[in-house]
Amino acid sequence: MNNNKNILSILSIFILIFAIQTNSKSANLIDNEDVLIKVNGTIDTKNSFNKNSSKPENNSILLEIKGKTKEKNNFSTFGKIEKIINTNKYDIRKKHENILNRSVYIGIKHKKLGEIKLGRNKSITYNTLLYTNISPYFKSKIYKDDSLIGINSNTVTYKKKFIWNKKNNFIKNIILTGQYQDKSNTLDKNLYYIKNGWGIGYNIKTNYGIEVASSYANQKIKKENNLEYTNSILNKFKNRFSSIWSTSLKYNFKKLYIAYSYLEGNNSSLIKNIINYKNNNKYNYITKTKNINLVAKYNFKSGFTPIIGYTQTTSKNLDKIKYNKNYIPYNEDIEKYFNIGATFNFNKSFLSYIDYKIDQLDHSNDLNYNNNPNNFTLGFIYKF
Repeated sequence: MNNNKNILSILSIFILIFAIQTNSKSANLIDNEDVLIKVNGTIDTKNSFNKNSSKPENNSILLEIKGKTKEKNNFSTFGKIEKIINTNKYDIRKKHENILNRSVYIGIKHKKLGEIKLGRNKSITYNTLLYTNISPYFKSKIYKDDSLIGINSNTVTYKKKFIWNKKNNFIKNIILTGQYQDKSNTLDKNLYYIKNGWGIGYNIKTNYGIEVASSYANQKIKKENNLEYTNSILNKFKNRFSSIWSTSLKYNFKKLYIAYSYLEGNNSSLIKNIINYKNNNKYNYITKTKNINLVAKYNFKSGFTPIIGYTQTTSKNLDKIKYNKNYIPYNEDIEKYFNIGATFNFNKSFLSYIDYKIDQLDHSNDLNYNNNPNNFTLGFIYKF
């Protein structure tokens, strides 16, 4: 009976997608002089292979509804709802675990003064690192929602774009962004509360294919009683201050794309199973984190795009981690790998991708992140 419900739930989603696709105006639900509402999204199905096993990954449907009003007296309004539906072992009784809000916000825009968004939105740091977040499947472990590097709730985001109209100028436009995050009284899966936070950032785009972005963000976190810090001194305090600064550089000329990003965080990343803790479900904060990403791709006319990347995240100053009542000084890599992948576009709506992760972690890694062997992932994406 439950399996029938699961099948009906999935079928209802595909019926909705089919209805959108067969609409006379494609994905435009409402399109008139005053209001435009669009629906689009992706269906992503994939499978991973390694020397030990083969398993289906979290196949998902991303559904996006966007709307905006016509500009009047230099003002316009807009909004967006973006949901992810995890289709693996879908259970309608656990809808809250399978249908997740990725982005939900509303905003108002002034032609000269800029725009303000309120709701669940991408963090300042997330936007800065977008240049290197292009691998077909494998992403850095630092990308986690409801953190300084992810998508957060209770945010107010201001953005202003400055445009240079002269063609001979080196700079094409500059975007300045500021964000404030209000406190949250909800305990998240990593056992902490967000008290508040803020961030600032900029993006500079040139007329020669070069873009530069940089940002700084911080949060004040209230510590849960059963959460331990890597630095024992911090256990004496109930509150924690996290901060991250990041910078990215991108070069995109014709069919060639190269990007580099660097991030440095303080008390901003969580790790699990550190040095074989007796309680492996406990998370611990890294006092200092450094992350680098380097990616390159080339777009062929045939629709084939090879991609190569390198990712390394290192924990620093982990000199007071309690283990059998002793403190062990060391620095350690959390992740270190090459990934070689490619995408092939059959048409505007359908593409396939492959991604191969070549792990470079030392087998004696104390953070227990060396258990993941090299992985190969094959996937298909349908856009609607």
